[in-house]
Amino acid sequence: MKYDLIILRRSRPLSVQSSRPLWLIGVLTSVMGVAGCEAFLPCGNDLIYNAVTVFVTDASTGKGIAPGATAVITLSADTESYTFPMSAADSGGHLSRFDKGGTYNIRVSKAGYADWNQSVSVSGDRCGHAIGVAVRAMLTQVQ
Repeated sequence: MKYDLIILRRSRPLSVQSSRPLWLIGVLTSVMGVAGCEAFLPCGNDLIYNAVTVFVTDASTGKGIAPGATAVITLSADTESYTFPMSAADSGGHLSRFDKGGTYNIRVSKAGYADWNQSVSVSGDRCGHAIGVAVRAMLTQVQ
């Protein structure tokens, strides 16, 4: 890996006191780069981790068609079903309630469109929480 060195000239020399904040930023950046941000959060925290976010679009136009669509998300023996309300934004997405890594099977259906199926692998962090992925279900109209 190649690094470039940039030298900035100052009108007065750096004192120990004025360089302390720069030193602290450097140390924090190095630690976060090695350990990752999640190293600073305990595993038992109350944060919500959404494994899968599903967006529903028309395959031919690329426009959102979420209202009235149903997404069924399965992880092992657990299944979640969500029907987008007719008042939902066309490009709105659904955040799954699942919060752990694993292989998810996703099926999206909507009247006038062929069902869409896909499996997606979601990684987990050091605590087992999901590192979320976004899935765009491209539905094809049936004639």
